[in-house]
Amino acid sequence: MLASVALRQAEAKTLSERNWVCAKHSHRNLIKVLASGVVTWDGEKCPFYVMPLYQKILRNLMDAKISPPEVLPLYTQILDGVEAAQLYGVDH
Repeated sequence: MLASVALRQAEAKTLSERNWVCAKHSHRNLIKVLASGVVTWDGEKCPFYVMPLYQKILRNLMDAKISPPEVLPLYTQILDGVEAAQLYGVDH
């Protein structure tokens, strides 16, 4: 039970750090966090965040079986975003 609580606390800390980075820093390959906070639900504190709604997500493109030449630019953008997050201090 204690390990479960410690894991949830670690996950909440990680989520909080990522939210802070996305809210405070601007990069074309980082998602923008519009709002975040903590809400109590059934007596348990739950972190949340709000981000823009996009028409397409990577999962949609993968399910549509996009062509190999279309894949590389997407992964380049993903890696650029991961690099930016790491430069801002987020471990991913």
